[in-house]
Amino acid sequence: MPGTPIDLWDDKTFDDELMAELRRAAGMIRDYFMTERANYEAYCAPDNKDSLWENPHGRAYTHFVEDVLTPLMAAKSVRGWHYTRMTDAEVELLRQRGIYLSNLEMIRHRLDSLVAAGEITPELADVLFSDSPFHHDEMGGRTGKFWTVSQPLPVTRSDVTPLLRSWGGESIYWRVQDADLQASLARIGRPRVLEIATPLDAGTEAYSAAKAVARTFAMSLGCKVTREHLDLQVVRALGPEAVLAVHTEGDEVYPRIARGYPAGIMEEHDG
Repeated sequence: MPGTPIDLWDDKTFDDELMAELRRAAGMIRDYFMTERANYEAYCAPDNKDSLWENPHGRAYTHFVEDVLTPLMAAKSVRGWHYTRMTDAEVELLRQRGIYLSNLEMIRHRLDSLVAAGEITPELADVLFSDSPFHHDEMGGRTGKFWTVSQPLPVTRSDVTPLLRSWGGESIYWRVQDADLQASLARIGRPRVLEIATPLDAGTEAYSAAKAVARTFAMSLGCKVTREHLDLQVVRALGPEAVLAVHTEGDEVYPRIARGYPAGIMEEHDG
């Protein structure tokens, strides 16, 4: 596991190695983003008839992101946020064994554990397993992966509430249309938000993370930059040390996620 995880949205968490390279290129980064903004505003002017102008700093910026930042980021860990619904027993297992990847074998194991605990019947477990989209890869290659987002989102956002409302994640509820089955999934476990140390060498997101780091640093230089949320994937299991925190509905922190927690976060709005 790489060192202390950084927040892609907070340059105060960037380590010395990363900051040294960013400061060395600060002038170029500022010029690139200032020019991008000026070119865009000129392009959007009501009387403009020209195409979007080329950024003369584009080649230097691309080289910096691809050849300097990306190799650095590939050796680093990012704090990711995972929205889910889990039982207390599953949380305890998570703390003991760490992060597992989504696949049919794991889905079957989780369902069988619910049967053993008396949460669902064997018949319901079989129905949910047979309906999993992972049988036919309906979800664009999500099997064999674990996903987080790079920036915390409010628990009331429309794109995370389905994950918190139904047990099992998209691998279970994606195809469930029956109202009774939906109600059964909503009674299992409690909404959780996991903070996960996501090593970028365990996925394919180092380049995207490098771009996010450059944009965050540009904001600290006074540039007007649109903040991006990244989906971060890992393709190998992670040990229990990767689980930084588990926030559960009813906890003091839970409703404050992306609304004051963690410190320094810009308040996110419901989407």
